[in-house]
Amino acid sequence: MSRFISLVLLLAMLCLAVAVQAAPLSQIARLTRAGSGAVKVELTQGSAAEVRTGILKALPRARVQVLADKTLKVRGATLAALGRVEIDLGEADADSRAAIAEGALALDAPDGSASIRAGQPDQAVAEVIEPTQFIGRVVEVKRTAWPRTRITVTIEKPATEPKYADACKEGATVTVLPIFNGVNMAQRMNFQNAGANYLLPGDRVKLTIYQLRSGLVLVKGVERLP
Repeated sequence: MSRFISLVLLLAMLCLAVAVQAAPLSQIARLTRAGSGAVKVELTQGSAAEVRTGILKALPRARVQVLADKTLKVRGATLAALGRVEIDLGEADADSRAAIAEGALALDAPDGSASIRAGQPDQAVAEVIEPTQFIGRVVEVKRTAWPRTRITVTIEKPATEPKYADACKEGATVTVLPIFNGVNMAQRMNFQNAGANYLLPGDRVKLTIYQLRSGLVLVKGVERLP
């Protein structure tokens, strides 16, 4: 009987070990310097969501971008520190799973490989705006809880819709708030507006107004221009 109980306990421990496997990041990924202080992480095991969760748990000040299911880029952490991070395979929080959906965009900066920063249309076409759109230059980006952000923009080409004329006139500096319909990044508006997190001061953007509210310009479309 005692041998049976011991066997059951052993099997339980083995199941637990399989369910939660921890490994240093250096053992499950190839880490390389990617320029501008960033580290590129290419996984051989696990998923980007699991690794993102582990990195942010161990290094909360790091900035982790999901480029694909097996590729991430990390800023704010050294290659050595990342290599020592213990990753619990099988553990991925909801925020990281959302980042995977967003990560298909590869919203990266400043190397131009990200979708919000690459593959842009011809500039002459991009400069054409509808009455509810305006073009501006980014002054500041304040990131809040993913995927929300506030952008300060100086307007270069104003909206022509009369009800927006006063708030969104040429030369005005406005605070822009991209809106989201939940956190489903499969939705086009959410997918596009998440890119606002990766804009940089100096970027030119085309913004589609949703409404004006309490001194903010709520926008339902964010497009970086060439």
